[in-house]
Parts: sequence; C-alpha cells; structure tokens
Amino acid sequence: MTGEELQAAVAKILAEEKQPMIDWSYVKTLCDDVLRRVNTEPAPVYPNKLYRFLEDYDAREKDERHERMAYPNGQRAFVEGYLAGNDG
Repeated sequence: MTGEELQAAVAKILAEEKQPMIDWSYVKTLCDDVLRRVNTEPAPVYPNKLYRFLEDYDAREKDERHERMAYPNGQRAFVEGYLAGNDG
C-alpha cells in the first residue's frame, strides 16, 4: 500500500463518517480493508493515531463522545490534519 493509497482510503472513510446518515457497516468494511492491507503489505510510515482511528470505528459508532475523549480535538480532526500533511 502506497502513501497515496493510504491517504485516499482514509479520506474515503472520513467522507463516509461525515454523511448525515453514516453507514457503519460500510465504514467497518473500509476500515477492515485498510487494516488488512497495512498489516499484510508493505505500508508507508504513518502515525499510530491513524491506526487507532481505523481500529476505533465501532467505538465512534457506539458513542460519539469517544471521539472527543480519545483525542481532545477528535479523531476525525486528527485525520483531517493527517490528510492535510500534519502527521501528528
């Protein structure tokens, strides 16, 4: 998985989570696919917080407060910064 592929996949997840009606089963599929790829293919260096974002989709689904507790500015805000070139 290249850095560009990782960013595109994460951007797709973030876009889905910004929808008024989030399809959490689709988010799970997207996150699981990225996790499988970064765990089995050569992957670019990326921040641990990004891995946590991919793992925590179920917590975000169950409790939007998790978003604020896990990261003071929110996991999604962190991911937006990552996509903008701020990696940590």
